[in-house]
Amino acid sequence: MMIVLPISAAGGLSYLFNGHLDLWIFVQTLLGLSIGAYVGAKFTHLAPKPLLKAAIVAMPTLGGIIMVLFGR
Repeated sequence: MMIVLPISAAGGLSYLFNGHLDLWIFVQTLLGLSIGAYVGAKFTHLAPKPLLKAAIVAMPTLGGIIMVLFGR
């Protein structure tokens, strides 16, 4: 999951250099990711390990399927 940071940074810089960065959306995304990471780190130990293993595979897979089916 550590790969998310450099990929996000590169994408954000690309938007910035091309003049397409919306600062308000950037701030909302940054706050949402920060809060989600904090809450996730605090409560992950409460979930059973089989559920966590399934979620680690299912969530990116579901996200990819949604992007393929509904992306423009």
